[in-house]
Amino acid sequence: MYDVRRLSSNTDTHGTGSAAKFLSLELLNLWEMYGFEELFEEESEGDYCPRLRKVCISRCPDLKRLPRARSLTELVLHCGHQVPDISELASLVSLKIEGFHGVRSFALPAAAALKRLEIRSCKELASVDGLSAALTTVRRIKIAGCPKLVLPGTCSLTT
Repeated sequence: MYDVRRLSSNTDTHGTGSAAKFLSLELLNLWEMYGFEELFEEESEGDYCPRLRKVCISRCPDLKRLPRARSLTELVLHCGHQVPDISELASLVSLKIEGFHGVRSFALPAAAALKRLEIRSCKELASVDGLSAALTTVRRIKIAGCPKLVLPGTCSLTT
């Protein structure tokens, strides 16, 4: 589905114009959707997927926006041109970002919930906003293949 830009619905089955909802959806995997820009239209977010727990997105290079799902605890992003805005995903417990070769920086969500962080193969990545704060709550961190990444404070990477 190379030309799909977003998941949305203009009318529900009753014709009221409200967006369709995926009330039972817990896991969403998307891959090789090269024109994909956003998961859901902005006005349809809210409780669009109230049980959504895990999202895995691979090879959707134009993705810019993710839903502000309060239930989302695990996010995996693989191979894109830019890391979509994840700053409002306060309930994230696990975050994996891999293969964003041209990305120089991105921001972590301001959340005490984050416990696992993995960043791999981001060759141009030099900084991660919010990493200092995350280091106080994250229990498990893996960083590999990010030769330009500068860690905050007294942290250091060993090879």
